[in-house]
Amino acid sequence: MNRTWLIVIGVLLIIFTSILIYSNSASEENIVGEYVELGEGRLFNDNIKDTLKLYSDGNYTSKEWGIGKYTIEHGIFKTSISLAPNDKQIMGLKTEVTGGITNPITIWLDYDLLWRFEKYK
Repeated sequence: MNRTWLIVIGVLLIIFTSILIYSNSASEENIVGEYVELGEGRLFNDNIKDTLKLYSDGNYTSKEWGIGKYTIEHGIFKTSISLAPNDKQIMGLKTEVTGGITNPITIWLDYDLLWRFEKYK
């Protein structure tokens, strides 16, 4: 009986560790870079695609979201990025990050509209 429980606990730990590694596969080093805006959920100008640049010092630049600081939050099942613009007239934003190991890193603004920034550099 005790050996069966040890095997079950071991298998559950392996599954949990695999989920944790997969969900947090977008490390801070991999998140830093340049992203292009894709999708249908454009807020401002539909003719110009925005680019978002995340720098290793915690700053970002974007045509639509301005200049500001970002923070990366790693959870058990997801990674998120919060953008805090220097211009207080621009609303801050909390996003979810997907991808990493085999897929390009994607910063999601709105899942329903497929509005996202996808890493290209």
